[in-house]
Amino acid sequence: MKTKLILVLIMLIGFFQSAVAQDFSAFYQAIEGTAKAKYNDKTGCEFSSKDDLVFKPLTESTLDIRFEMKCLEKDAEDAIVYIRVGNEQQVEFEVSFKDGLTTKVNGEMIKNNYVAHEMSEEGSGNVEFHFDLRIAKDVVEPLSYGDFGGDNIIHQYKTDNPNIHIRTDSPGKIAIKLAIETGYMESLNVFAKSGLKLRETPDLKGKTLTTIPYGTEIYLLDDSSDAQRLFVTRGDLKVGDISSQMKNVLYDNKIGYVYGGYLLPFRQTKPAEANKEGDFNNWTGYSGMIAESAFYQKKLGFKKGIINFEDYNYESMDVSQWKYLLAEFFPNALTTDKIDALLKENKTHILKVKSGDYEENFEIAVDENKLQKVVYTKTLTGLLEKLATNKNGYVVADNLNMRQSADASSEVITKIPFGALVAIVDNSAPFLVIGGVHGKMIKVKYNGKEGYVFDAYLSPTKPLELKKGSNAIASFDAILKAKSDTEWKHNGFGRMDVEWMMIPSRDKFQALKTLRKLCPELNDLSFKWNENTKDYEVEATSQRISIYEYEGQWIISVNDTKEDITTIITIETLTDNIQKVVIFKEEPGC
Repeated sequence: MKTKLILVLIMLIGFFQSAVAQDFSAFYQAIEGTAKAKYNDKTGCEFSSKDDLVFKPLTESTLDIRFEMKCLEKDAEDAIVYIRVGNEQQVEFEVSFKDGLTTKVNGEMIKNNYVAHEMSEEGSGNVEFHFDLRIAKDVVEPLSYGDFGGDNIIHQYKTDNPNIHIRTDSPGKIAIKLAIETGYMESLNVFAKSGLKLRETPDLKGKTLTTIPYGTEIYLLDDSSDAQRLFVTRGDLKVGDISSQMKNVLYDNKIGYVYGGYLLPFRQTKPAEANKEGDFNNWTGYSGMIAESAFYQKKLGFKKGIINFEDYNYESMDVSQWKYLLAEFFPNALTTDKIDALLKENKTHILKVKSGDYEENFEIAVDENKLQKVVYTKTLTGLLEKLATNKNGYVVADNLNMRQSADASSEVITKIPFGALVAIVDNSAPFLVIGGVHGKMIKVKYNGKEGYVFDAYLSPTKPLELKKGSNAIASFDAILKAKSDTEWKHNGFGRMDVEWMMIPSRDKFQALKTLRKLCPELNDLSFKWNENTKDYEVEATSQRISIYEYEGQWIISVNDTKEDITTIITIETLTDNIQKVVIFKEEPGC
């Protein structure tokens, strides 16, 4: 089960986008060998075994280099390419097609093969392979092709400088093209409204190379391969009331220096990414870094998050930058002047701001006149209140007893079938526990009759059923009508084979009952209300389903041994009336 959960979390959290490699000529200057090699605009430098190219980076910063090599298929079997980094203290990588694709370092075979290769288009007669190195002033590291940068690096080699030498032993010619591999690089984004100057030298009066626009991503360079140092923007260089440092960066084929006080460890989302990521004012973190818990669903207009300035992503910034970060995230509610006023009083400030159809709520903790934590919620005005005072409910029990009075043992008037809609007449009764389930005996009207039902089995959301031939979650369409008669619909959408949706329901129990038609195995769960924790203790009553709690979520695993399919459902309470349900499945339905 733990293995499956890890896989689910990876699917939920992780995704990787490779950057398009750029032509090396913007970054490198050939200082020898150019007369011996023929340069081709498409392939780069074409040379044979007698040629030896030496490239020197225009900077001594850390660079992730991609080598793209191409040779004729008939020559590939005998082709060996040598990549040597450094002059006197050298590290030589030997990439060979002999006896299969192999890699040697200084003549010794290395355990990990860092080279990826592929045949070119059919009929072209070419073989291509790729090799990535992280090269700094005094160290070189091979990067696992397709992995997440330096996280999986095993081998690290000392060298005296970042000069790159290339030669080949091959019966024919080999074409070499170099590029900076930005996919492996740490990056920050510009939040200076008028743009940020890229300077030639690391000082505020250095020659301006260009101005980087607001919201633009730039790549971080340094004389160390330590990514933690790259990310930090704290420093003693003052600009206005911000303290920071100059950062060595790559932007638009140019390498230079910018003032780090106007860089954020977040990025602006593009219009095409709408509905796909938790964000604040179109600023989002990578892989959910922006907050401990940030959820956003356009149709419901619901968002919640905790920004803790003790987290690493914020610790890398100077405290003077934090108020500007908040002003970027919440421009309608917080200005730098308003935040300055809050910082004068050490307490938790409560702010409520109405903006159009939305209400923004803030709990801003200030200690020692510094920001500590911001708890933030944004809700559609009236929607959550409507759920709390909902006047209709769908039955999520097989046959719900309507009784003569609020006494749970009183006479049964009629039985209401699963999925039926009832009108709520009065729901002011106190909570009680019946059969281990928490709810109220409320007065309802159904089919011309009035009586009392146990409302734990009433949901404001119509039960989810799997429509034949359709995606289970995409077919889910719960409708709540506001006073304006507007239909508020919320549909799940998939990403990385994960489906998620918001389900209006009082607690996780009701949300599960709403899913029961989709997944009948959920009937194999028993519930017992715990008055101390104000939540359910849940157990599985069969081997085909298991459940446990993880950080306030229910993690449910449903095993279909006949089809060898596992479905995992997580349920998390976002508010008293909203549950977030995530379904990870190999097949539609359970």
